[in-house]
Amino acid sequence: MSLTGLRFRRQRKSAASRHGLPRVVHVTPYYPPHVGGLETVANAIAEGLASTHSVEVLTSNCGARLRPKLERHENLIVRRLSTFELAHTPVMPSLLWHLLRLPRHAVIHVHAAVAFCPEVVWLAAKVLRRHYIVHYHLETDASGFFGFLLPWYKRFILGRVLRSASRVVAVSPDQPLILMREYGVGAQHIDTIPNGIDSKFSRARRQEAPVPGRFRWLFVGRLVAQKNVELLLEATALMAQDVELVIVGDGEDRAKLEALARHLKPNSVTFAGVQRGEDLLMQYRQADAFVLPSRKESTGLVLLEAMAAGLPIVATNVEGTRETMGSDGLLVEPNAPALAEAMDRLTGDHALWAELARRSAGRSEQHSWSRPLDRFRTLYSEVLAS
Repeated sequence: MSLTGLRFRRQRKSAASRHGLPRVVHVTPYYPPHVGGLETVANAIAEGLASTHSVEVLTSNCGARLRPKLERHENLIVRRLSTFELAHTPVMPSLLWHLLRLPRHAVIHVHAAVAFCPEVVWLAAKVLRRHYIVHYHLETDASGFFGFLLPWYKRFILGRVLRSASRVVAVSPDQPLILMREYGVGAQHIDTIPNGIDSKFSRARRQEAPVPGRFRWLFVGRLVAQKNVELLLEATALMAQDVELVIVGDGEDRAKLEALARHLKPNSVTFAGVQRGEDLLMQYRQADAFVLPSRKESTGLVLLEAMAAGLPIVATNVEGTRETMGSDGLLVEPNAPALAEAMDRLTGDHALWAELARRSAGRSEQHSWSRPLDRFRTLYSEVLAS
């Protein structure tokens, strides 16, 4: 090991021992600046806990090739590991080695949404006889060339990882039933801890009704099959009213969706690409309403962002979305005519717009990160004491 590396390890151990902070290690396939809901949640938890814990993040360098491999911010360390992607899965060859070097008192918290990370954590825990927590973000569907392997993977690999965990964190009320029914996880090992929302999105909240002119709808998310943007484009083409649709995000389906938009609704759809920070807040601030056509969600983090921004919401009535939004938006069946009708209704009804905007802002107040972070602190203490 280099002299710099030795120095860094001594500084890290000395800081942890000086402050007497419990150690938490987050293992996540992706982390900002890579864009997505899982990344946002992992980042919010890691940064939020750094005031009371010594936090280390082990993640891939996907979307962060130009970032340093090692970043330190007070009690938070982010370690980006060399990665290659196989079938949309980030594979980090050195992850196991890093896990095996962890001190005995560390709590391992793995974020599960794709393969590799959960299995490596399970293997390390077996070798070290260590407890770990699985954060279950979303029940994924088969896609791509290797999609036929997903049912086998869930049954024989992921199920074992989940059942071996000290605790499994579900993010929505419907997930515990899935975990028990599909994976055989005991109810006593499941904790439901909903995601929170960064208070910065309330800065995008508008106070006035839409100004006369073209009504602007906003979608934010990855351009992949799960988000069902194709359905949104079909619905927009069926609308009776002339509206503008702004699509923020990127993904493997972007080229196909841009071609479909040119065919169905030329000059009405804007693909804004990935937006971050103040640019993303500006998109929320300039929108009149938010639409989410997903096939399924975990919590639907963008729903929380749109609520905090005070935007009325139309969304498909699917798993995850309905639990997050409740009756404070318009839920519709996942088909183009139903989505188009709801969007037309909200576009033309200013009283409905004002009522749903008020409900969104009010509901967002229930989703700050303070309570989830307190529950994670309690969970870590229980795992360390077990």
